[in-house]
Amino acid sequence: VQTAIMLAIYMGFKEVVLLGCDHNWLDDPDTSNHFYEGKTAEHLGTLADSPIRSQYLPLLTWVRELWLGYEHLSRLADLHGTRIVNANAGGRLDTFERVAYEDLLSEQ
Repeated sequence: VQTAIMLAIYMGFKEVVLLGCDHNWLDDPDTSNHFYEGKTAEHLGTLADSPIRSQYLPLLTWVRELWLGYEHLSRLADLHGTRIVNANAGGRLDTFERVAYEDLLSEQ
């Protein structure tokens, strides 16, 4: 997602709409909530498989870096005049302005 945002900014897009980027896996990292069947993040193992005493520490460390990346991209987008909006109905990604997907369609 972050690479796609970087490319959109580089290519001069003035608006980036995030769909399906809700990060709701943070609600329960050991459960997959994908709409499709098949291999997902579970192939990486679960927190229960971690040899580290605090099983959440690696996850929290990684999520912190992920969110710092989103914050950096938000500032970069502002510098380039790119608007990034989050059109997911829910989820945890709170870095970008939330908009209703239906409202985006009615703007067209």
